[in-house]
Amino acid sequence: PPIFQRQFLNKEQMSEYSAISSVDSCVRSYAKYSNDVDEIIGKCLGIAEDLNELEGQEHELATLRTSLLSIAETDISLKQCTEATKSCKTAMREFYQSSTTTDVAIPNLTKLYEEELARASSRSNNGAESHQSVKEFDNIQNPHQPRGKQASRHTEEVPMDATTSIIFSQVEEGLHCPFTKRYFEDPVKNTLCNHCYSKAAVTEILARRHSIKCPVGGCTKQVFTDNLIPDKELARKVKRKIKQDKLDRRNTADSAVQL
Repeated sequence: PPIFQRQFLNKEQMSEYSAISSVDSCVRSYAKYSNDVDEIIGKCLGIAEDLNELEGQEHELATLRTSLLSIAETDISLKQCTEATKSCKTAMREFYQSSTTTDVAIPNLTKLYEEELARASSRSNNGAESHQSVKEFDNIQNPHQPRGKQASRHTEEVPMDATTSIIFSQVEEGLHCPFTKRYFEDPVKNTLCNHCYSKAAVTEILARRHSIKCPVGGCTKQVFTDNLIPDKELARKVKRKIKQDKLDRRNTADSAVQL
């Protein structure tokens, strides 16, 4: 529309037009900050795993959890800001595309952002305690089964019934790539169906074909390169499971030696 042509914009409209052009830069910055925060969260969880295997580290773990809560709050705020910024861009773009005259009042971008941020905040009513990273941290401290040096020497191993066995097998199966049938390596998520694959495996297949059908049973979605995003949360879970497997093997070997 003519409204997009700069020669048709008055001073006020030109200012708002320039403001819209900076929104993309804000979104890119938020994305970079979010990646940095996610990397810090991963390091915190790694430190928690190391501390959890040592005795007498309760104070250090409590301090680390307090720091993680602060980081989680930052992550929540970043996501809210990103959502509000994208909503502003969409609203302003729709305004310009629907306007065919310069007499229409331009929406105030600052006010619009504040309104969208308030909406985003209201939708995210869960605090840092409900953040996924904090749940992962708590699971490291209080796993369902004793692990490493947490287990008492006098603790008797409780046999698993059929139901428990099925649950554990399902959890472990969820950590295996449907292509390689092995633990995920550098997992990526298909945004069309939320199923995950090892990056190298799916990339190799897509290098020969434009798209493929998702290999997960019952799924009818396609897999495209553009719809694959890193799943860092799953990568951390796999890393912990592999670490736990090594610890279990070491404990089994120690028990065999004692016998």
